[in-house]
Amino acid sequence: MEFIRFNNLKSYRDAVIADLSKNEIRNSSEIQKISTWSEQEFVDANGLFAVVKDNGKNAAIIFHAPPKEFNLYFIDNKFNSTVAEFLIKSLVELNWKVEIVWADSETGLNFAKEYARITNQRYEQEETWFAYKLGKLQNVKKSDGKIRIATKNDSYFIPYWWREFGAESGVGTGDELDINNRINKFLKLKHDIVLFIDSDDIPVSMVGWKRISETLCRIGPVYTPPQFRRSGYATTAVCLLCEQLQTKYKDIMLLADADYPASNACYQKIGFERLFSMMQYKIGQS
Repeated sequence: MEFIRFNNLKSYRDAVIADLSKNEIRNSSEIQKISTWSEQEFVDANGLFAVVKDNGKNAAIIFHAPPKEFNLYFIDNKFNSTVAEFLIKSLVELNWKVEIVWADSETGLNFAKEYARITNQRYEQEETWFAYKLGKLQNVKKSDGKIRIATKNDSYFIPYWWREFGAESGVGTGDELDINNRINKFLKLKHDIVLFIDSDDIPVSMVGWKRISETLCRIGPVYTPPQFRRSGYATTAVCLLCEQLQTKYKDIMLLADADYPASNACYQKIGFERLFSMMQYKIGQS
């Protein structure tokens, strides 16, 4: 087996995208991150973008941009203990620390357990997210209003909503450096955020979405500020956006935090069907 680290994200994307795309619904997060970073020529000298090859073929795909989570995928979505042990020993040789693992439930648990064993640490489950795919879009009650594409003129509030979504869901931070990064990132986006505008012409909710492939797109983040909640705005926004996306994509999916049952119930009411779980495991000293 061979551990190969990449210094160029476009080369890394070319090396892994075919394997990730074989199971694009499972790997939508990974495809989205890698594609977005490579398009923006994102380079993180402190990041790890690598593969484990076995007999010349990819056996595991890994990327990690600290302090974010360690992303891991085994080819064909089948955990391989031999490959995992080789990977972990390669990480130890690099003196590469893994503190948070993000993977599907089986892979995440098995890898965290093996990593903790080899490095003499402990692990614990931290977060669970449910993956949903839209079945039949249901005719739910909608709030008065409309959706529109977000523009640069909305940069005075959307990055702050984005930050609050990250703080609530545990996938972001709230410092000023982060908000400046989010503003700059938003200004570079290719119109992948829509806003729900209420009957008074006030933006009250936002829904992000991203093209994953010609047949698949992924919704998220979905966020409504606290003062506008319990009015059905997010439900309406997701419904209206799905109506539009269904004309272009065969499949529409999203991830929902298991700690928010109201959001999960909302998506199921709209017509989303649960497929599998993604887990986040924390690894620390014993």
